[in-house]
Amino acid sequence: MANIRVKDLPNTSAPAADTDEFIIDSSSAGTRRLNYGELKTAISGDFQSGTSTYKVATLGSDNKLDPAQIPDTLSQGLNFVGVANSAGDLTSTTQGDFYVIQTAFGVYSVGDQAVYDGSAYIRVTDGTKQISEGGTGATTLDDAKGNLEIPDIGTAPNQTPLSGQLGSMAWQSAEGISVGAATIDGDAEIGATSSDHTRLTISSPNNKDGQVAFDDSDGSLRGFVIYDHAQEKLKIGSGGANAVYIDSSQRVGIQDANPSPADSLTVTSDNASTSLPLSTMMVRNNSNTTGSCAGIAFQARNSAADVCGAFVGAVSQSTYRTADLAIHTRYNGTYAERLRITNSALVLGSGMAIDFGAVASGTGTVTPTTGGLLDDYETGSWTGTYVPQTGTFTTMTMDTDLVYTKVGNLVHISGFIRTDDVDITGGSNGTKITGLPFTCAKPSAVSIGFAWNWGTYAPLAGYIGASGDAIWLQTRSSTTSRTDGFSVTNMSTGTSPDRNILYLEATYQTS
Repeated sequence: MANIRVKDLPNTSAPAADTDEFIIDSSSAGTRRLNYGELKTAISGDFQSGTSTYKVATLGSDNKLDPAQIPDTLSQGLNFVGVANSAGDLTSTTQGDFYVIQTAFGVYSVGDQAVYDGSAYIRVTDGTKQISEGGTGATTLDDAKGNLEIPDIGTAPNQTPLSGQLGSMAWQSAEGISVGAATIDGDAEIGATSSDHTRLTISSPNNKDGQVAFDDSDGSLRGFVIYDHAQEKLKIGSGGANAVYIDSSQRVGIQDANPSPADSLTVTSDNASTSLPLSTMMVRNNSNTTGSCAGIAFQARNSAADVCGAFVGAVSQSTYRTADLAIHTRYNGTYAERLRITNSALVLGSGMAIDFGAVASGTGTVTPTTGGLLDDYETGSWTGTYVPQTGTFTTMTMDTDLVYTKVGNLVHISGFIRTDDVDITGGSNGTKITGLPFTCAKPSAVSIGFAWNWGTYAPLAGYIGASGDAIWLQTRSSTTSRTDGFSVTNMSTGTSPDRNILYLEATYQTS
């Protein structure tokens, strides 16, 4: 092609006007004049007739893109054909062609679209516009949900803020949600945003009560947690009735709206059960493990630095699976059972005593060595034997029925003693009965109520000496008005049964 020279262009930055002319000087074709407006028209015509070549779409008279100029790769295969006023207007059989309904007819309303899917026309309403993905879009709203891409929530680039978009539930930040009135169906989980706590805060305007309610599917109230602003109490209820109260002094009341004293648990009930107390607090052991038991434990500080402290006492089952009730305390570092209540008895623990508050010294101070403690009670039997003061009897076959009762340090003995076979050879001087259940601490008298089948004389009385462990038998002297030691020579001897019978009774102190 020959060189073309453009001459006499205006020396200005303003665009050329439509009436401006270009003078094109060609050495071979001569000089030509070209109007600027004609040049624009020619170029525009080329672009309109070759959109696929030049990749340019122009606006129509309605200032909208002409669908015919938009490639199918961009329009997802949809092509606007025109408007339709009747079924007869739906004439296109090209898949993707659609009409906008101008006059209602059949199933179509004004504004609907009729899209040809390759075999028939389908209706697309304003509320169910096709949402497509990759050219295979859904034609219903439920199908379209699967093609929606949900962005991340937030205020950073490419994130969507939700403030004001959830009705009365407004998103504020990653740390909190403010709820006016909301219902949660199904499972709801609250995650911690820091390492120290997770919290759901309910704020009530105008100092009104705050409440969390739990309903059945039929709307009936099953339970609730209420903060009573006026009384400054937390109420927890079930089935619509208040059950537990917690006030600002950390007092807890069960069926009691005004528990006392401070830092306490008060249980109040109108229970008419005959098997439980009217006010019942039940502690249940649901374990099937040997050694476990239900109980109430008491804990206190050992020192100012010891916050938790050690257990100082407990009321619990005595042992696993028993009906016994036991009281445990800690004393001098030892934690042990001190008292047990069974179905038939009150049992003191080892080393324990009942303090009656009375003291022999009259000082008002109760110590284990004074007379104000009862630390023992027991009953039993003992076996007495006739023994000579000097030597040993050759034969002494005994038959006894002797019993004792010990209350603290006081011992009471009673019963009878007799012989079946007696040979006093080897024994001499006085006669005593040994085998006392406890050593006597103080001198005490022994009463003999019946003596039968003895020898020359029968025993009249007896005594137990200080630190004694036997009863010394006495008889009235034949020469003086006194009692003397009973000599073994006055015993009935031989092999006949039921001889040397005594019925006796005595009370003495043991150490």
